[in-house]
Amino acid sequence: MRSSAFAVLALATVSVASFPSIGGARTSPPTILRAAVLTPDGTDGYVYDTIGNTINVSMSRQTAVGGNLRTVFWPADAVSRRDVTSCATWSRESSDRLQQGVAVRISERPGGGAQAITVTKNVFPFGSWVFNVHVWDSATARMLQIASVNLAGALSRPGAPPTPQPLPWRVCARVVGRTFTFKAWRVAVDEPAWGDPHFGGSVRLPADAPAVGYPGAYIGHLQPGTSATFVDLTATPVVVPPPPTDAVTALAR
Repeated sequence: MRSSAFAVLALATVSVASFPSIGGARTSPPTILRAAVLTPDGTDGYVYDTIGNTINVSMSRQTAVGGNLRTVFWPADAVSRRDVTSCATWSRESSDRLQQGVAVRISERPGGGAQAITVTKNVFPFGSWVFNVHVWDSATARMLQIASVNLAGALSRPGAPPTPQPLPWRVCARVVGRTFTFKAWRVAVDEPAWGDPHFGGSVRLPADAPAVGYPGAYIGHLQPGTSATFVDLTATPVVVPPPPTDAVTALAR
């Protein structure tokens, strides 16, 4: 088991059009993880502690500017792909007000920051069983929400008000061409099939969404004293079968 830690800091800048670079490493970044900022918040930063297949993310300082730092992270040996499935188990959280997610097509921007496609749990106003799909680009301050899916039937407990089912949750995102699909379920139940509306949803991506990138995960809205733990961050390429031979022949005519 190897243990390592590093910090991703959103460095303050005087221009609102410029975005942060990764810096302020507490130790040398581990060979198993990389991270980038989607939306900075002053000089706030997160620390990523990795032990085996477990990643714990926490605030890097005792104070936070506003709790709006959002980041993505991925294995250093991940392969940049067009079509891929990315999964992570959300095993622990110190508050349901912090925000976990899964990401695909992550790519770092020159000078820092990133672009990505994510599915994240909702945090405002509560309702963490609602999942939102976003397209991000830190270079242009893009934060485009393209879908919102309510999974109350699978991930909430009835009440006044309702409350989220306890972790751990397993969440997977799959992107094939311009189709983004996700599913989320409690680890205590069997994994659902892709396309089951009780556990997920699907949306067509805009034409200018990222076309290729790394699979990984997302974390945002941490406050001092809060943290989240991810387990079994995995990625699997999606092999799209070629068209039938007769279709290829028809296209060639």
